Amino acid sequence: MWKTVLAVTLLLVSLVTAMVVVQIIGLWDWAGPLWARIAALPAVAPHVERYQLGEEKAALLAAREQELADRAAWLDAEMAALEEQRRQLEAQREELERQRRELVRLQEQLAVREAALRELEDAAVARERLRAVYEAMRPQEAARILLDLTDEEISLLLVGMSPRQAGQILAALPPDRAAQVSRRLGL
Repeated sequence: MWKTVLAVTLLLVSLVTAMVVVQIIGLWDWAGPLWARIAALPAVAPHVERYQLGEEKAALLAAREQELADRAAWLDAEMAALEEQRRQLEAQREELERQRRELVRLQEQLAVREAALRELEDAAVARERLRAVYEAMRPQEAARILLDLTDEEISLLLVGMSPRQAGQILAALPPDRAAQVSRRLGL
C-alpha cells in the first residue's frame, strides 16, 4: 500500500513540476485562467486582488474602500434628509391645497352673502322711496293702496314714517288689519 501512495505522490509532484516548467517557458498558460476563475469567486476575489496589488497597494486600497464607505454613508444620510424634507414639503403642499380649497369655499360664501346684502340694500332703498311716496300722500289714499299689501309689507313701510303719519294711515285702515299691523309693529 505504501508503494501505491508513494507512486501516486511522485506522479502528482512530477505533474506539478511539469506544469510549472511549461508555464515558465511559456508553452502553456494555465495560471492565467486559474487566477481568473479564482478571482471570480465572491469570497476570494478581494484577497486575490490584494495579492495581485501587493501589500503596499493593499493599504491604499483599504483606505480608498473606507473613503468610499464613508461617502456612501454620507450619501445615505443626505438621501434620508432629502426624503424627510420631501415628506415635509408634501405635507405642506397638502395643507396649502386644503387652505386654498377652504379659501375658495369662503370666497363663494362671501360672494353669495354680498349678493344677498346688495339685494337687501336695494330692497331697503326701494322701500325707503316707497315710504317717502306713501308719506307724501294723504293718509286715506295711502291706506286704500296699502290694503293690497301684506301685513308685513305694511309694517315695514310704516316703521320708518313719522308716528303722526303712521298713526293716520293705521286709522284709515280697516280695524282688523290695523290691529294685525299694530301687533307687528309692537304698538
